[in-house]
Amino acid sequence: DDLRLLMPLFNDCVMRLGTPNRSMEQWEDLIKLKTGGVSTSSYLVSSPTALDEFKEGLQFSGYALDKHVPEMLDIIRTLVAETDFTSEAAPRMILELLRLTTNGALDTVASSGHRFAANAAAAMLNRNHWIQEQQGGLTQLQATADLLREAETDPDRLRELIDKLRQIQSFAISNSSKLRVRMVCEPGQTAANESTLQKWLSSLPPAAQLPAAVNEEERTLLNKQHAKMLLYDMPYKVYYSGLAMETVPFTDPSSAPLSVLSQLLTHKFLHPEIREKGGAYGAGAGNAPLKGLFTLSSYRDPNPSNTMNVFKRAGVFARDRAWTEQELEEAKLSIFQSLDAPTSVDEEGQRYFMSGVTDEMDQRWREQVLDVNAKDVSEVAHEFLVNDARQRALCILGERKDLAQSDEWTVRKLSLQAQAEEPVDVNEATA
Repeated sequence: DDLRLLMPLFNDCVMRLGTPNRSMEQWEDLIKLKTGGVSTSSYLVSSPTALDEFKEGLQFSGYALDKHVPEMLDIIRTLVAETDFTSEAAPRMILELLRLTTNGALDTVASSGHRFAANAAAAMLNRNHWIQEQQGGLTQLQATADLLREAETDPDRLRELIDKLRQIQSFAISNSSKLRVRMVCEPGQTAANESTLQKWLSSLPPAAQLPAAVNEEERTLLNKQHAKMLLYDMPYKVYYSGLAMETVPFTDPSSAPLSVLSQLLTHKFLHPEIREKGGAYGAGAGNAPLKGLFTLSSYRDPNPSNTMNVFKRAGVFARDRAWTEQELEEAKLSIFQSLDAPTSVDEEGQRYFMSGVTDEMDQRWREQVLDVNAKDVSEVAHEFLVNDARQRALCILGERKDLAQSDEWTVRKLSLQAQAEEPVDVNEATA
């Protein structure tokens, strides 16, 4: 788990530190000359058929003309496998990368606090959402700030950090059964590019020994001990809220009605109650079909107590309302507007490659959305929002004040930087 927290920093280092034979400035010139860009990032995708199954790892991507594909692949391999963590400049540059992330952390959270809150809430539900929180949530921001403080004050801690980054590098890219490649090209170039790809794969180092995994039973036990109501005490004048609940896999028949429900709740209940009456900048519901996650959230909210009450009433409202055909049609149109947005050529096959969602699964889900009726919406509202047996979690970001006074709450205080005594004005922070 400590290596997973370092994945974002490792990705930054790959694109900033350079290699023994080339500075990063020289690499950038070569990348511009031979490619349309290369990148490295972490990923986590859920299974479309089971909530407790997921895949995580590192993802390397690039774009190039067919004649430059060999150079592009070699650039990716060299940057990942040969980034120089032992150079004299490496410690200074790593500290600078940590500072860049930490110094803007409060503003980063303020710009999309409702998403951070919803992700932190989801992390209390199961392991895959908890891993997502480690990779890009408040846990990741806090870990980065902690690393910076330790590395700035203790040279030994900085050396330990660099050793861990080198450990990630040792298994980041190799010719193993876990490496998968997706290439999009013109039909006439398939054979040539496949031959180039096979040569590149044979040039990769052999598979390295991966670190031992955390005991899953122990991790599950720890997650069950976590509270389901969390407050991050942060210096904002307004609040961000996120309520999350587990639902069903992508292939389950209830998935499509949940997406329709999210649209209806957003426009017919949460927006009027939290935005128009409560004074928040925004509020909404969301269904992530592939993640099996349903969320309610508020943004720049001056009245979190009212918002929590609205969240509690949302299920009964949706269950008991007589939804009209026009309301259902508008909700479905909103869903298909995002589904049918134009995509670039390089995204061909990406959904199946990353998550395993086939065209047949996708088409079936679309048809199920079209078939959703008022009864379906009422049933999923009762099952997932009203039914107390369903596991859910709540996270709020903002000043504690009168909030979280009962023992049900866990209160955490982020130490991202030397924070001012006065609360941050979010309007100024995100201008």
